[in-house]
Amino acid sequence: MLFENVQPKTQFESYAVPLFMALGALIGTFLYFYLPFEVSVPFFLLLSIVSLVISYFTRFYFKVFLIFVLFSSSCVFLTNTAYVVQNKETVFLPRKYEQGRHWVVGQIAKSATYDGRDKVTLENVKIYGVDETLTPKKIRISSSEGRLSDFFVGDWISLEAKLFSPKAQSFEEDFNLRQYYWMHEIGATGFVMGSIYKTSWPEGFKHNSYWLQKLRTNISSKVVYKNETDEVGESESVLVALLAGKRTYLTEEIYNAYRSSGLAHLLAISGLHIGLVAGFVFFGLRKVLAFSPFLALNYNLKMPAAILAVFACLFYTAIAGATLPTLRAFLMVSFIFFALLLGRLHNTLRILMLTLILVLFIWPESIITASFQMSFVAVFALTLFNEIKEKEVRSKIKIIQGMTYTKGVFLTSLVAGAATMPVAAWHFGEIHFAGFIVNVLAIPVTGFVVMPFAFLGLLFMPFGLHSLFFKVALYGVDILNDIAYLGSALPYGHFVVEKSEVVYLSMACFLFISSLYFKRFCKLSFALLTSVSIWITYASVPVADIIWLQNGKTILLGKAGDGYYVFKQDGSVGEKHIFEHYKAHETGYEKHFPCDSVGCVVERNNHKVLLLHAGVEPSLEDCQIASMVIGDESFNGTCKTFFKNNEGAVAQKIFLSKGSMKYQTFTPSTLRIWDE
Repeated sequence: MLFENVQPKTQFESYAVPLFMALGALIGTFLYFYLPFEVSVPFFLLLSIVSLVISYFTRFYFKVFLIFVLFSSSCVFLTNTAYVVQNKETVFLPRKYEQGRHWVVGQIAKSATYDGRDKVTLENVKIYGVDETLTPKKIRISSSEGRLSDFFVGDWISLEAKLFSPKAQSFEEDFNLRQYYWMHEIGATGFVMGSIYKTSWPEGFKHNSYWLQKLRTNISSKVVYKNETDEVGESESVLVALLAGKRTYLTEEIYNAYRSSGLAHLLAISGLHIGLVAGFVFFGLRKVLAFSPFLALNYNLKMPAAILAVFACLFYTAIAGATLPTLRAFLMVSFIFFALLLGRLHNTLRILMLTLILVLFIWPESIITASFQMSFVAVFALTLFNEIKEKEVRSKIKIIQGMTYTKGVFLTSLVAGAATMPVAAWHFGEIHFAGFIVNVLAIPVTGFVVMPFAFLGLLFMPFGLHSLFFKVALYGVDILNDIAYLGSALPYGHFVVEKSEVVYLSMACFLFISSLYFKRFCKLSFALLTSVSIWITYASVPVADIIWLQNGKTILLGKAGDGYYVFKQDGSVGEKHIFEHYKAHETGYEKHFPCDSVGCVVERNNHKVLLLHAGVEPSLEDCQIASMVIGDESFNGTCKTFFKNNEGAVAQKIFLSKGSMKYQTFTPSTLRIWDE
């Protein structure tokens, strides 16, 4: 009966409450960011309290209790997310201050180098000529590579810069910069226009990360051996990324090799690295202490080993930059060792759920990031796989043990890769199959050579004995680099995916993982997987014939099987991102579409669209022949068929379908707190 007083009996019921709480946290947090309007905190706070009270009174009726746990958790996290986001101290720079240059004084909060440019985030900002109440709390400044590399987190600098307020989305799939900068309390971006000066620290200002940045720089200098003219070697740049979380020295070539081969997760310090450090310290210290018969016979050596392992992971998390995947891994490891200290049996799935709840409660904005989604999806899939799979009998034969380990690494790569593939396709527009193979080679090298010797180098750095350990670690990194280049060169190892195809990909990955989890459904899962794969192969994803962007400043022409060609452009900075997203050819449209001095014609399914060159007025004959005319707004009244944009829309996709033309219009939201 539904209202029976039941106690958890099955394995699912023992997991149910933390699982439903975590699921509710995901639903509530996701819901806030994808609602078209702002949330009323008082209303949902009241709803959260009511649902929690109901949950308490239904605790004896397990199924009903789970329903209210899910609902109350969703309400609580929706309320918490709204409160956290709405109380951000973000101030966007008014548009009127985008004209001219401004002298800026601020303290460096973050520093990085990528895409050939140094980029710093300044806080405690003062912008001369801008009212203090309109001054952003933080700004992000970029400069040519090398100009900002001599400054550290915590330094105060002054510079002359061109500043811009964050732009709204220019098309539907565009990254929401205003939302991103609102979450990080960054109110303006810009680039250096003159000299950069280091200034003295104002009295009373300190920065907690200053010593940490110095330490990370010191570690990098111990690994990187170069003079002023030499370039940093590939292996050294990768080892710095693994040790200090700094990708400053990575070249585009080596980074693309790791990404294309499916090994980019090795460069992002996360669960693998934290787990290796924890295991190395915990088991290594127990072995060392066990050499003393007095300690081994009279004390529980797990306790000091666990405590030191937690502190070692905390130190490594700090020098790695304390990114979200690193923090998530540190929290999980800490909970596991805490359970070990208390003598309580730990359950990895419950620990993962608790970590998820804590992360979303403290940093709710992290849910929309690729790192959060990929890290938690991968760990959840692996944890569930470990809980469900059949336990294997451990062999005493070393060769069989090695084969079992290789099989485990391969299955881990398969499960984690398949689980994160739809997320990677959604955020990055590409998937990698090479990682299933090369991870079998790369993970043992990382686990047995690179990370142990790199961490030993860190331990012996204060004594000046780090060089030997770092050299051994660099030999291991050389092997990793060779594996990365091998994987990136494999045929059919890398594919570009459109967002419209992610649904099909998700179905295929789900069925594939199901065939691994449940052997009894293996044949059925593979049969369904084959059907979905055939469907994906022959499913036609509609390509827009014309994409009208930036209020007509940018126009792309679609050609089936050949992508998009740029017909009109204005040379703005934002166009580069548009062309990269649509993988548009910036030249050559005249070879694929009939063009003359008036414009070009796109003809399909008995529709004929005339696109006019800039400043050209359509003739009466053009107006009569064309189904639609697209040109300068000043000639809007010339033709009855002249293209008219919907009010407020900044982008439109035009499909020349059979029977009639179809439109997909994008109008930026104006109802959220980060909108203009």
